[in-house]
Amino acid sequence: MMARVFLGLGSNLGDRLSALRSAFGRVAALAGTHISRASGIYETEPYGVKEQPDFLNAVIEIETSLPIEDLHRNLKAIEREVGRVERQKWGPREIDIDLLFFESERLKTDTLTVPHPGNTQRRFVLEPLAELSPEFVDPETGLTVSALLQQCPDQGSVRKYSEELTVKEES
Repeated sequence: MMARVFLGLGSNLGDRLSALRSAFGRVAALAGTHISRASGIYETEPYGVKEQPDFLNAVIEIETSLPIEDLHRNLKAIEREVGRVERQKWGPREIDIDLLFFESERLKTDTLTVPHPGNTQRRFVLEPLAELSPEFVDPETGLTVSALLQQCPDQGSVRKYSEELTVKEES
């Protein structure tokens, strides 16, 4: 059984575009996982801690046969492989991969909360998510992504940076 999942990708340190592409490629290579679609890439103001470089953000939709906990563990491993160094909450990062939605599942453990608790408050998540699936319904609020975006309190700048997230071909 394949689950429909949305992942948020973000980077604001080093070669941001390369980090997003590397994470995208590694997610695509996960066993039992297929990338269905990817949003464009957006350049966004930092959320939370403002004194840091702007982010590049994107959302990808995947189908996976991995159980939710296994997927989460794999995503954390990908962050480490791409060069993530743990720092302060909402601080700068080489790569961040958030599990935004896993079907309509609701889960809260010591290490994972799904849907991601910040989804409804973050324009940098909702804009690229609305590009992919404006009618997807958030199981926590019962609202569509379009409705969440319309009422989003975050007024941070979200600008289209690139039309697509792809893996750069090695030459």
